[in-house]
Amino acid sequence: MSEKTIVVGGGITGLAAALELDKRGEDFLLLEAGNGPGGVIRTLRQDGYLFERGPNSFPSTSEAIFEIARELGMEEEIIAADPAANTRFLYHKHRLIEIPTGPGPLMKSKLFSLGEKLRVMMEPFIRARRDESPESVAHFFARRFGPAPARTLVDAFISGIYAGDARKIGIRSAFPKLWEMEQQHGSIFKAMKAKRKAGGASPTKMTIHSFRDGLGSLADRVGQRLGERMRCGRRLAELDRSEGGGWKLAVEGPDGLEELSCARLILAAPARVSSLLLNRLSPMAADILADIDHAPIISVHAGFAESELPRLPQAFGFLAPRPSRLRTLGWLFSSRTFAGRAPEGYFALNGFIGGANDRNAITASDDALQHLLMGELSLALGMTKMPAPGFFALSKWDPGLPQYNMGHHRRIEAVTRLLAEHADLALAGNYLEGISIADCIKSGRTAVDRLLAGPVSSMAGGEA
Repeated sequence: MSEKTIVVGGGITGLAAALELDKRGEDFLLLEAGNGPGGVIRTLRQDGYLFERGPNSFPSTSEAIFEIARELGMEEEIIAADPAANTRFLYHKHRLIEIPTGPGPLMKSKLFSLGEKLRVMMEPFIRARRDESPESVAHFFARRFGPAPARTLVDAFISGIYAGDARKIGIRSAFPKLWEMEQQHGSIFKAMKAKRKAGGASPTKMTIHSFRDGLGSLADRVGQRLGERMRCGRRLAELDRSEGGGWKLAVEGPDGLEELSCARLILAAPARVSSLLLNRLSPMAADILADIDHAPIISVHAGFAESELPRLPQAFGFLAPRPSRLRTLGWLFSSRTFAGRAPEGYFALNGFIGGANDRNAITASDDALQHLLMGELSLALGMTKMPAPGFFALSKWDPGLPQYNMGHHRRIEAVTRLLAEHADLALAGNYLEGISIADCIKSGRTAVDRLLAGPVSSMAGGEA
């Protein structure tokens, strides 16, 4: 039996695991079903435009991404967003209103009435909830800040991050740090004050970044580093235990079925793929993974002559909460944010539609989606006619984004317990402890730590 580790899945999670194994001098092989590295991290370059088909940027707090960039010699390729990206809007009451970034701007904001603002400022005096039963993000924020922020800001951000439903996403699963703030300090505002006193950075001071040639360039560079140790076009069809220990894999590739063996295995594939592979090993764990909900999402790539969008704000973009009745989840003004995203005299915009509350959008025709999206964009920008894009493309992701619905962390804990006896197996991915790029990198590294450390009690590395 080979002593190597096999990593299944060439998204950013699997790439991070492979880089960590490489750094530690371990023998490994990475298998990817697609034709290249990166998974959903892909960059579209066409007609002078640069669009991200998946994630669009990362915050300055994502130290793991900066670390990988340094390891790959890409540090100088990181670019910071234009200061205009600090301005973000919410589509509310038929117009764009700037999102406040602190108590002062909040009191001046037109998003809320005076009574609603005062209710927000009462948050430190609201008693903490000590009940262990699951609570949704919407209920958490309505309880602590009042119903108005939950209906607008929170709803929009959940749509923007998870393409999810704030009434179903669990606060403890999706935002464990906020849940811990209330548990430890009794108040979000009190926790933030304590963090500032301790010298922590304010969330409003964070900046966002990307790479000059797009996020896809990071995945491409990792693929180049891995070389022949990454094999694309290989789908793991079957997984089983070897008689002498370790794992045997049946892999479908360009030349047919191939049998591989390894001492250790990292499944960095999507939850549903891992579920199918684990069905023989642990039917209960497989069933739990199969039940994790995913929201289909469509990423929209649109290029316009500047004359088509004369009222486009100097801003990062805008989000549309579900009560606004727009089907569009929001738009990012990509060429306002990062240089080199559009030809001179043109704008590049990334839009989003679909999600947990609009699952049928994924089945609509491209022409119908374009007409809908352009109509809603003109409405949000206060235009009297629909803009005509000179470039238009869609990236459809189905199953899409995992939904950290209420009780999700308990489901992951159950999977951890069911698979704990297999010290030579580790799960990794965006359905465990977070969906951001940095979270996925951490998940891949944690999987390597677990395998190389030997038997441990937790697979997921804690609560998801």
